[in-house]
Amino acid sequence: MDDSTPANSLGAIISNLAVRRFIYSTYVLALLVVGATQVALTSLNLTNPDWLVATLAVLGYLGVPVAGLAVANTSKKAAEAQAQPEATPAAPVPAVTPATQQPQPAPA
Repeated sequence: MDDSTPANSLGAIISNLAVRRFIYSTYVLALLVVGATQVALTSLNLTNPDWLVATLAVLGYLGVPVAGLAVANTSKKAAEAQAQPEATPAAPVPAVTPATQQPQPAPA
């Protein structure tokens, strides 16, 4: 990507959040239904019909533009926040400190 392209211009592909949510939800639901249908038929040792094989191929092909849409509408600020290294954690605190340790009963 060219550095001269403004980051907010990528959201112009489909700027309406409700429309994007509908596209993502519909795609995922279609994948679940068609995938579950294929698993059910295969588990019953039935041959997958041609329409099912074609539908699985089309849904797999549509994964590229749907993922591209998601990436194009991901906030750059959110991506940078995840890329930041985490702060160095403090020294671990022991589960039982010597001051709070209960005396053990003497062996009999």
